[in-house]
Amino acid sequence: MTDHPTYTTAVRNLQRYLRAHADGSEGSEVFAAVPIDGIYDTATEAAVSEFQKIKGLPVTGIVDRATSDALFLDYLLITAPDRRMTHPDFFPAIPENYVTDFGEKSSFISVLQFTLDEIRLGYDTFPAFEMSGIYDADTSLAVKEFQRIHSLPITGRVDRRTWNEIALAYNSYARYTK
Repeated sequence: MTDHPTYTTAVRNLQRYLRAHADGSEGSEVFAAVPIDGIYDTATEAAVSEFQKIKGLPVTGIVDRATSDALFLDYLLITAPDRRMTHPDFFPAIPENYVTDFGEKSSFISVLQFTLDEIRLGYDTFPAFEMSGIYDADTSLAVKEFQRIHSLPITGRVDRRTWNEIALAYNSYARYTK
């Protein structure tokens, strides 16, 4: 059962909800960040127990309906659009249907690498890459991993759809400011 894709997806979602608290966003209690890997390990169980303790729920480390509902509601509140940090859209408008290209050096690639590096902590499987402003093989591998995790076509290149998902992930994982 624990190898079933639906189970793994459910655990990843649980870990994302827990991670929103670990980010220390305003209105959330802070506890240790868990990896978002789809594995319900001792770190995930400890975070669930801590959440249950904070919310006055029975501390079991098991996600029952009350824990699931409370965690999801908190996640929605923490990530509400009016609480998200906004940012300009850096995706190039010209040429139409722009897609990154290997060897490309531009300010957009620098922004892309910075954004991927910021959200990398939320993804335990992201490969390391150099923030050089050049779209190289290592940056492409990070993009491919992001695309895999977010069920996007795995091309290793950034088009508008991939960029929009990266920007959403950045908004979800970036610290919120007033």
